[in-house]
Amino acid sequence: MLRYDPERWLQLYDEGHITDIELLFRLVQAAASHPPEEIAAFLPSQQLTRMREESADPPESLESSLRYFHMGMWSGPGPHELREEQRLWFEGVWQWHRYFNRDRP
Repeated sequence: MLRYDPERWLQLYDEGHITDIELLFRLVQAAASHPPEEIAAFLPSQQLTRMREESADPPESLESSLRYFHMGMWSGPGPHELREEQRLWFEGVWQWHRYFNRDRP
């Protein structure tokens, strides 16, 4: 599993090494270990809007959250690594959800 800081993911995206979907997925995951306000500080407004949309209605359980996989891989991460990717996304999407809804009653 790749662990870059959020700014590195944005740099990889800007250089064309990852897609916008992968950037979004990785920035959601990054919020599991980095405060969303720190990530939001350097995100372009378009990415921040997409993050708001992605986290508007987070899943209620880990089991119902997104699953990470690579198409066409002949060998890849095992079930434990995949579960960890899913857990990071679940925790991260809830962090973003709380960030965007912090001023709501």
